[in-house]
Amino acid sequence: MLVCVGSCTDAELRGALESVGARCTGYVSYQTLRDWVDAADLGVQLRQHTRGESSGALLQLMGAGVACIVSDHGPMADIPRQAVHHLPAGHADHEVAQASRGLLGDEKAREAMGHAARQFATGRHNPRRVGQQLAQAVVGFAADSPRRLHRQ
Repeated sequence: MLVCVGSCTDAELRGALESVGARCTGYVSYQTLRDWVDAADLGVQLRQHTRGESSGALLQLMGAGVACIVSDHGPMADIPRQAVHHLPAGHADHEVAQASRGLLGDEKAREAMGHAARQFATGRHNPRRVGQQLAQAVVGFAADSPRRLHRQ
């Protein structure tokens, strides 16, 4: 079953997905997203525009060991090639279909990619590690603050 989890604001895309029997869920709760992640054989995260943010849904899929196809765009371009399947910027629809068929038809490749994805997501994007880095940065900024230096 093909499922588009989350909002699909592009009416043409939604129509195309639904015309082939796909289900578009719209916004879902965190628990429902986790349920879909746990059931997934393959994730697809395609973006044309970015403000430099990481995709939380993609990181959840990767952290669960789900092989994913991504746009080679923004922060996703920096994900190691063994951890996700990259599609070039401006890719055509048939490239998405070809990559999907290839991964869905090769369980060993999907498992290897899922393992590499889990290692990347739980290492580099581990919430505890990221939180510690953020706390260190805030303490460092505060220590170097002109207001702090002025008060001394």
